[in-house]
Amino acid sequence: GDVEERIFANRLMQTPAEAKAFDAAVQEAGAIAGLDLAHLLRAFTDACEHHEVMWGLVHLVERWPSKQYVAAVFEDAERLASEAPQWLETLLVRLVNQPGDAEVLAEQHKMARVPTRLAVRPALVAISKSNAPGALRAAAMLGPRRRSSE
Repeated sequence: GDVEERIFANRLMQTPAEAKAFDAAVQEAGAIAGLDLAHLLRAFTDACEHHEVMWGLVHLVERWPSKQYVAAVFEDAERLASEAPQWLETLLVRLVNQPGDAEVLAEQHKMARVPTRLAVRPALVAISKSNAPGALRAAAMLGPRRRSSE
């Protein structure tokens, strides 16, 4: 739709006007039902100039029911890992930190295609080595530790 298009078009936020337009579109999107979650996820990029403004999009996409949200993140995982690895890690750490969401994430991870599991692996490894409340849950998704240094 129009609002998702405006969010995507202004995602780099290279000017104050783009950052303002992105933020306004995210705020407007919060009041709209039936948004395209997949299209919203495509707006995440580590190349954006105003990471603090991008947090509005994090909060927006987190409104979806866990199963739908996690499935959409996994569907876009390969692109996210390539264009937005920091945001992918942010989305995943917020999921593993919530026990209910972490269960949905673990289940989706088990069923995921190999390229998808490989795409989320670096983020899960980083989370498992962090002080995040969900660090152990992230480590469990990675399986038994091997002797190699990951």
